[in-house]
Amino acid sequence: GVTVNLLNVGQTTVTVSPDPSAASNALSSFVAAYNAASTELGKNHGNAGGALTGQSIVFQLEQSLRDLTGYTGGDAAVSNLAALGVSFNSGTGQLAFDQAQFQGIASSNPNDVSAFLGSVSAGTGFLGTAANILKGVEDPINGAIQSSLSTVQQRIQTDDNQITQDQASITTMQNQLTEQMAKADAAIAT
Repeated sequence: GVTVNLLNVGQTTVTVSPDPSAASNALSSFVAAYNAASTELGKNHGNAGGALTGQSIVFQLEQSLRDLTGYTGGDAAVSNLAALGVSFNSGTGQLAFDQAQFQGIASSNPNDVSAFLGSVSAGTGFLGTAANILKGVEDPINGAIQSSLSTVQQRIQTDDNQITQDQASITTMQNQLTEQMAKADAAIAT
């Protein structure tokens, strides 16, 4: 909002223009967070990969990141993140943000920038899509992370049940062998 306090009688000119610095800062933070997530996920590939190597959650999260960066919308001067100065380096898998490019498009086409970004609350544009993608990842009931946790917990329970069965079989076998050895000792002693 804008507040104007009139102190004297006279003429003046008031110019109101959008300040894209908040959007610029948010895009810069998005790029940093994306790169950090991409780097961490990348550590879970190959022979020297981390604890999640081979787990489907890694691939699901990487797909969610690709969905975020691949978003297209609008039919004006801004229809993708590249138009806002966010570029993808296919060699490194990292994003880069060109603030000067963003400042240029935000100055020349502020309505197009706003339309592309959209709104989380209205579920529109890039922000609405990003919120939906993140909900699909972190939803506590049906999200990818919860689904992966449930799968791991089920596997742990199955393994625990198998260990219990194996221990029972070993105990039974041990008791049978002890009984047979006692009979053999008794037979030798007579």
